[in-house]
Amino acid sequence: MPKVSLIADIELLLFNKISMRLILWFTATLEGFVPKESVLVTR
Repeated sequence: MPKVSLIADIELLLFNKISMRLILWFTATLEGFVPKESVLVTR
């Protein structure tokens, strides 16, 4: 049982790292696509 939970913890850590990188990459590409000036104007 502890072995299974350990594997689950490792998978959860890997998933969190990958999802964080995806979110960072997504926001970075969005910022690259949308100029800062237009964002400031729309706000």
